[in-house]
Amino acid sequence: MTTHAALCGKNDIREYYEYLLREGYSEKDARNTITRYIATSVYAVMKNKTEYEPYHWRKSQEIKLLRKI
Repeated sequence: MTTHAALCGKNDIREYYEYLLREGYSEKDARNTITRYIATSVYAVMKNKTEYEPYHWRKSQEIKLLRKI
């Protein structure tokens, strides 16, 4: 249910979902990946007492691309 709510709007999580679909993930696998992303993000925010950082997934993707070069 949380995943569905996050995917309804125009936000960073929806953009990540669309990115996963473009990368060839099935809809089911993309939704599961989003669910795990939300869970790990919420846990990290609570554990570290920090604010949520939108588009964090994009930064990690850029780092992966730089490592390949």
